[in-house]
Amino acid sequence: MIEDKFGLKDEEYWSGPWRTRQTLQRPLMLKGQEGMVLGAPATVALNQRQSFPVALIRVSKLTTLGKIPSRSTLIITTMDLGSNELRARLALPPLAREAGNSGRANAGSGRDSFSGDDTAMVAEAHTIDLASRVRLPAARGEYLVTAILFDQVSNRCRMKVSESAGYDDPAVDEFLQQYRARRLHTPKVFPEVGTPLPSYRRQDNSPAIPAELGVALSVTRVNVFAPGARCILTGSFRLPIRPQNIVKPVKAGTESAVVPEETAIIPISLLITGSADATPQIVKLVVPSYGPLESTAHQTIATGYFSFDLCGIANLLVAPQTHFIYAFSGEVMTAAVPTAFVRLPEEELDGAGSW
Repeated sequence: MIEDKFGLKDEEYWSGPWRTRQTLQRPLMLKGQEGMVLGAPATVALNQRQSFPVALIRVSKLTTLGKIPSRSTLIITTMDLGSNELRARLALPPLAREAGNSGRANAGSGRDSFSGDDTAMVAEAHTIDLASRVRLPAARGEYLVTAILFDQVSNRCRMKVSESAGYDDPAVDEFLQQYRARRLHTPKVFPEVGTPLPSYRRQDNSPAIPAELGVALSVTRVNVFAPGARCILTGSFRLPIRPQNIVKPVKAGTESAVVPEETAIIPISLLITGSADATPQIVKLVVPSYGPLESTAHQTIATGYFSFDLCGIANLLVAPQTHFIYAFSGEVMTAAVPTAFVRLPEEELDGAGSW
């Protein structure tokens, strides 16, 4: 859901972002509902600001917080809607570097009341500077910001960075879009087609192409943690594309133009985080569409499939753990798809695979 729930004026994200904190966290705490609420300024003027602060509230059971501390698990992501570049990093710096920008509140009468109570709730509040955490550039752009904790996702916030607060010139956005279309060349497919995988044709286990805009993922649920392990990820998509994504006919000398098999090349980014090591990995896919493009009044849409061994392009064999896989493309973001790696006793490894 793309929505800023904080209800603050933009300048309050710099001067004091917690005016509505109790209103946001109290309903969750009273219901015993765990979740995250994210807030961000709608517009950042570069002639006035040098930082890009977002505010994050995490509500959880006290027992959950003890097992899953925010500092080593929370991820903050930004999707650049102009370039389709995904950035992600652990949201909070190590404790020794924290500069007193977080707080904690609880729904009980005092901290002591949490002792031995499995239903006790706790809320944390953090400010995160996107300039320092994900190195968001001080340049004009429009972003979607999201917080992730394993398979839990916050609301998503839209943030626009412009040169000045006085006047936002729409002609500049149109110019930059056309500039990118002229400058960017059709990228090569990644990972490259192989036999039998990677493949960009429909497989027997491919998920159906989404009826609405989106990406559908399916992955081997449990795998053996061992050298040579494989983890097969299959997917399908229905995504809006831009002119630079369309594959045009190629002139072949004096002969007639050669019509390529692909109709479009679409960037899709995978974000992978783990239950033991949450440090995010980003895999930038470049996926072809072979079907006819669909045109509406406002956009052109491509559809297609992909299948590959995720172990071949991502480092999943760090430790036995459950990984959570997300797909991003423009405004589209999937729910997490989990895949686990388990270590078996040596005597059970012969003939073991995935299931």
